Amino acid sequence: MNSTNILLGTTGLLLVVALVFSFNKMNQDEDESADKIAALARELERLEAEKNELEQRRSPGIIFQTSPVAAKATPELDESEEANQRFAAIQNQIEALTNENAALRDDLAQINEPAEEPELNLEALAEETEEPEVTAVNQSLIERRARLIRDAILQATVMGWDRDEWLAVIEGTEQANFRVGDVLALRRNDGILCTFDITRQEGNQSIAVLKGNLGVEPPEIVPGDELIIPPAFDGQLD
Repeated sequence: MNSTNILLGTTGLLLVVALVFSFNKMNQDEDESADKIAALARELERLEAEKNELEQRRSPGIIFQTSPVAAKATPELDESEEANQRFAAIQNQIEALTNENAALRDDLAQINEPAEEPELNLEALAEETEEPEVTAVNQSLIERRARLIRDAILQATVMGWDRDEWLAVIEGTEQANFRVGDVLALRRNDGILCTFDITRQEGNQSIAVLKGNLGVEPPEIVPGDELIIPPAFDGQLD
């Protein structure tokens, strides 16, 4: 195989590599790389023209000298060697561009990678941002509410409880001051657990119906639980 055939094969291979490389880069936004690829494509076209010219000039009757005297290089061989050197230089440029674009893609991937957002602790944030004065006011209101509930006059105590019907039988005290239609609150641990509507009275005993303001399940109510008139501060807990 002579140098011209090598040149032809190398040229074809480089053209394929250049075309594949150009196609892979068409969808990227790197303008500088696109300009370099276009310049390489033009250079390959020029070399292709030179290759065609060499192909036309090649004579099938060329006889190489075999005498001991060193054969003088023909112009065709000189031009082929020059073309091979140019092809090698272009190939090196293509490899450099490939490495450069690969590094650029890695940088873009790192830039586009979403940063981890710190977990937001709303309770801690509220504690940090809450003013000492606000905390003191809230504590004062809580203490006042507990005191009003604790000091409220006992109106009745629970005698029996029907969980299925949400009915309670209550017995009024000597200080009782309620009647049918009123609302009584069940006091527990300085707080209001639930409220009842008084629906019927017979003597000092009454029927109280649990108000439907607790969702699905009623609370645990036991005999001896205390009922009071809800303080004005709390209102009727509907």
